[in-house]
Amino acid sequence: MQRYISRRLIQMIIALFLMSVIVFLLGRLSGDPVSMLLSQYSTEEDRVRITEQLGLNKPVLEQYGIFIFMR
Repeated sequence: MQRYISRRLIQMIIALFLMSVIVFLLGRLSGDPVSMLLSQYSTEEDRVRITEQLGLNKPVLEQYGIFIFMR
């Protein structure tokens, strides 16, 4: 019974990890979130500020870490 439970827990962890990666990648592929948040009349300073606030100027792995632990 313990083997069954431990196997199912491992499967659950793997499934959750894969689902989080898929959701993260789909969010990245849907377009530039800064462009979606700002209007066409926004300045470049606004774009830089929002990019830094959202952490989009960081490496992808760090963005994934923010995505996982800040939700």
